[in-house]
Amino acid sequence: PFIGDYLSSASLSTSDYGSDCSTLPIDRSGNREFSPSDDSSMYVSSILRLASEVPTDYAFNTDENIAMKHENVIVICTQCQQQIQDKFFLSVDGRHWHENCFQCTTCENPLSSKCFYKDMKFYCKTCYFSCREFGPKCASCERLIQSTDWVRRARNYVYHLACFACNQCKRQLSTGEEYALQEGNLLCKQHFLELVEGDSGVSSQKAKTKRVRTTFADDQLSVLQTYFNRDSNPDGADLEKIATMTGLSKRVTQVWFQNSRARQKKWHQKSEGDNEDSQRSSVGP
Repeated sequence: PFIGDYLSSASLSTSDYGSDCSTLPIDRSGNREFSPSDDSSMYVSSILRLASEVPTDYAFNTDENIAMKHENVIVICTQCQQQIQDKFFLSVDGRHWHENCFQCTTCENPLSSKCFYKDMKFYCKTCYFSCREFGPKCASCERLIQSTDWVRRARNYVYHLACFACNQCKRQLSTGEEYALQEGNLLCKQHFLELVEGDSGVSSQKAKTKRVRTTFADDQLSVLQTYFNRDSNPDGADLEKIATMTGLSKRVTQVWFQNSRARQKKWHQKSEGDNEDSQRSSVGP
């Protein structure tokens, strides 16, 4: 039997990468030591997992980890294995670096300001979130979610806008629409009720033959209308771009523009007719 959560649809939002790191304590010697607290959190689309749930995954500010070298203390750089002669150096989790030796594991560029720590390795923000191993993934297609992607969130799951669709009829779910959620799989209200009531025979066959009317969410209409105001007859490349942004198919996007042009033309014709009638009435018989 199907068991799932019956929820109201999640709202549309942009994916927003960021991190919220605690201030690091200063010991009596004046050294700043990296000591991630349980409050250190990493947020992706506002609800992705907390970094405190994954002890080897931290985000921190390098400015908070600058230590001052004491006299008669030999400090070896983890990267170049040379003695650190500088007065100031970076000290993270018991290891030490020249400031110029503290580099991203992937691109090898010097790390400054904020960086990320995973499995004893350090990454810049760009490399960390572009890595398929670390980055957030869509619960439906399991592909990486980029920082510029439009996403929908449902409980602890994150979806690409186009992937937020019923698992049975593949229809994209709109803002405010009710749906069921089970282990990351989405069902529209109709198919959820059919499975719960055990009436998935005749009714499912009817649902397959009946044409499903496309509905647009407010945020989708906003994007479509914005581009229509710029160009009411976009070419194929622009239609593909708009379809990707809204999560609609290219065909649906094309039909929307065709219908909008027809409505616009009809409105102009009506306006011109009203103006002619107004002019005739003002002249008189």
